[in-house]
Amino acid sequence: MSDQTERVGRVRRGSKRGGFTVVQNDLIHNPELSIEARALMIYLLSRPDDWELRISDVRRFLGKAGKPCGRDKAYGVVRELKLARYLVMIENVHDGHFAGVTYLTFEEPAADPERVKATFRNADGESVSPLPENPETGPSPLPDFPDTENQHTTNKRYIINTNPPSPPKQRMRTRRNGSGEGYSAQPSKLPVTTRIAEPWSPEWVQHRINLLVKGRERAPDKPSKFIGDLIRRGGEAGERARLELQARSCWPTVNRMDLATEDARGWAVPIEIFERDVRVTYRSVAIDSDEFQTWQDAHHRRGWPAVPMPLNATRVWLPAAGVAALEIRNADEPEEAVA
Repeated sequence: MSDQTERVGRVRRGSKRGGFTVVQNDLIHNPELSIEARALMIYLLSRPDDWELRISDVRRFLGKAGKPCGRDKAYGVVRELKLARYLVMIENVHDGHFAGVTYLTFEEPAADPERVKATFRNADGESVSPLPENPETGPSPLPDFPDTENQHTTNKRYIINTNPPSPPKQRMRTRRNGSGEGYSAQPSKLPVTTRIAEPWSPEWVQHRINLLVKGRERAPDKPSKFIGDLIRRGGEAGERARLELQARSCWPTVNRMDLATEDARGWAVPIEIFERDVRVTYRSVAIDSDEFQTWQDAHHRRGWPAVPMPLNATRVWLPAAGVAALEIRNADEPEEAVA
């Protein structure tokens, strides 16, 4: 019997006794979304409007037999919902600096995500909280996004995601400022050796510098014939190609760290960086300033990956010593020959 004719059984609906969530069939039957993305979206729509999205919650939800799924998988599913416009990520900005993100969830894909994001930026480009001060009585600052097919007002919810995450024991319904990601109510007996640093924070930048000045993690990838010939011919174009190849392939950890900023993901850095309070040796720098460009040029000359640019933030934290903070080994290391 073929799959088309094989009968499994009839579907009958039981009576609804409360505690349920109404979900549009278009979401459930969306063939372009993975089953994990659809399940997560239904889970998010079942949460209260002021519920905080924590990656540890997503990991537990997508896990099996009480074991959370991997962090990369969890972020991958969230990214899938962003690309499908069921989630719109808004980068929060305070005093010009990255300050976590807020996710808005939609029962239907957002028609214009950029318009949604613009709603929460003031004249200075800084984020404005989408949540009213009193969620129970305050008006929602979200404008009406007309839905010609289904005129309802419950097609958007607010989910706050701020970094760094905190263990379950320290959780509150306010913004997070703890560290680490726990999965059990039982406190871990292992010593804490790392802590999540927000992207572009002093701790994040310091860890990135430490990784770079240690030297290359690996030799450059073998270039294509065209790039290899260009490098062998030398000159300005050849040197530029050599440095770009080195930046792409010699620091895979730094590249993964930079890629994570696209999802506003923090990075686990040694706890010693926080204990040293490196913030006192850093200063705020505008990304359109000569100082920031000098910093990027210094990375390029060394064949290092450039510092990734934030989406909306206009300032980042850099060492007060400037590029002198980079004057450690690696700049004078001999370069591997390119075949």
